[in-house]
Amino acid sequence: MRTQSRRGWVLFASLIAGAMIPSLASAQDRPAIPPIEFDPPRLNMGVVLPESVTDHVVRVRNTGDEPLRLVEVHKSCSCFKNVQLSSTLINPGEDIDATITYEATPLPNMANVALRFEVADYVSMKTFQVMAQIHQPVVTVPSALSFRVDRKKSGNIRISSPDGEPFRLLAVDGLPPNLVNDDGTVKNRYVISYDYEEILPPPYLVVETDKKDAELLPVAVYDTRVAAHERAFQKGKMRADKRLFNLGVLEPGATFHVDVPIKRTPRQGEITCDVLGADDLSGTLEGYWPESPTRGIARVNLELSQDVQDGPQIVPAIFRMGADQTRIHLVFTVRQEASSQ
Repeated sequence: MRTQSRRGWVLFASLIAGAMIPSLASAQDRPAIPPIEFDPPRLNMGVVLPESVTDHVVRVRNTGDEPLRLVEVHKSCSCFKNVQLSSTLINPGEDIDATITYEATPLPNMANVALRFEVADYVSMKTFQVMAQIHQPVVTVPSALSFRVDRKKSGNIRISSPDGEPFRLLAVDGLPPNLVNDDGTVKNRYVISYDYEEILPPPYLVVETDKKDAELLPVAVYDTRVAAHERAFQKGKMRADKRLFNLGVLEPGATFHVDVPIKRTPRQGEITCDVLGADDLSGTLEGYWPESPTRGIARVNLELSQDVQDGPQIVPAIFRMGADQTRIHLVFTVRQEASSQ
């Protein structure tokens, strides 16, 4: 009886092995990396402004002897808004255009991301590197402040223009900047001091300058107390893919809108939005447009009152759907003369 049982298992194992051998051989026969070359070999966009959207065309060449069929282009981050191929079939010795639409992050960053081209009948994908230095025409060092329990909450920030052109430092958090070694001249580099030892820091330190495209510089502040407070506004599986909206310089009575990318659970539910703690700023949710079962765009229409005071504001807005919620920050400064600039 045991002999028959053992023979049965041997026969079963032989059948399974026989079924697996062709598939293993097939996988081994498949080429590893597709014969693709990119022109340029990698994309270095250099210095780009935060939240700027740019298009770049890359040539994709088939250096092999057989036609290649592109199955999909995989994106390493949501910064790639679109990749448009002129064709999915590349004949030997020919090339196609890949138009890449890239959106920079809202905060300064050294971006090193990638696109991976999947080709039919090939085991591995071909990787295309994309690099960018994301910062304003005026940069801050450090680009963010990190306050932990065991670290002091005071120090200096260097503010400079990479192009070397002088600019004026107007305010920090709405007050005259606390300059270190100020000689009263207009220059291309300043050093300011900050001290949050005794007070709870804001989520962003707001620097104002007169430099074009860098009128408002939010410096993120990471603090254990601020983080605990912020987590209270992040509940469930609802998330804003973009948390900071730098609206720049606004004039009293200005009307505008922001489009907020929202990630949520597939379940149905009405999304609402509340703009908090700002008597001078009113907001209404115009609508939510789903792009997939779990993602969509929520548009919020905003209006500043006519009697709003000059100076920077950090205004939170909360999106809710059932028990889930997420929060964003609107950062801007008000100047009476903004309309005449």
